[in-house]
Formats: sequence, C-alpha cells, structure tokens
Amino acid sequence: MAALTGDKALEYQEGKHYSRPIDGGATYNFYKGALVANDTSGYARPGANTAGFRFVGCALEKVQQTATASDGTNKVLTVRRGIGQFAIASAAVTDVGRPVWLTDDQTVSLTDRKSTRLNSSHSSVSRMPSS
Repeated sequence: MAALTGDKALEYQEGKHYSRPIDGGATYNFYKGALVANDTSGYARPGANTAGFRFVGCALEKVQQTATASDGTNKVLTVRRGIGQFAIASAAVTDVGRPVWLTDDQTVSLTDRKSTRLNSSHSSVSRMPSS
C-alpha cells in the first residue's frame, strides 16, 4: 500500500467494557483504575507479577470481594482498549513503543517478567492491547 498523500478519515473503536467474574474464596480489593488480570482459572484478580496471569483491562469501579464469596459471584467492570496512564520506573523517551509488563495493580515494568505483557509504552503512558 502506498504512503498517504493527504488526510484520511481515522477509523477507531472506543474502549470496550467487560464484566469479569472474580475469583472466590479470598478477599480482594479492586480499586477504580486498577490493572486487572485473569488467573489461571479464568477469574479476575488484581494485577500482579504472577505466572499465568493475563491482563484483561482496568477496573472502572471499586469492588470488594470477601473470602466467603464463591467463584464468579461478584464481578468487576473493566475497560480493555485504549490508552491508560500507569506508574512505571526509569522510563525515558527512548522507551516509547517498548513492551511493558504487569508488576502490580497500578504499576508496569519495561522488564520482561513472568506475568502479562500489556502492549507498549506510549509517551509517558502505557497502551492497552487492542484485542
């Protein structure tokens, strides 16, 4: 495909919201704006640097899960697409476009970890995956 020679209508899709079932049997606090991951059983947990976790979005609401709840009883509403701002240590302008990984429910890292890759850094913010 040839390079653009003029303006083009930008086609894009707003972030999608998903209701994620929460892992039961433990106490979790999902704070609004927190990074959320699915554990190896497919249930939502606060983001963490844990093998097998998969990033599923950012919490749009605060949800408190008690240890007495069963798997999937409570749900957390998340947004999956878009650009979100997260804490990141030692990032420089030369890191723009580099992949980032989950560290905890509010932090990402430029270091390849055992946890989920989000997508890539974008300016001073981190971009969420598009799928």
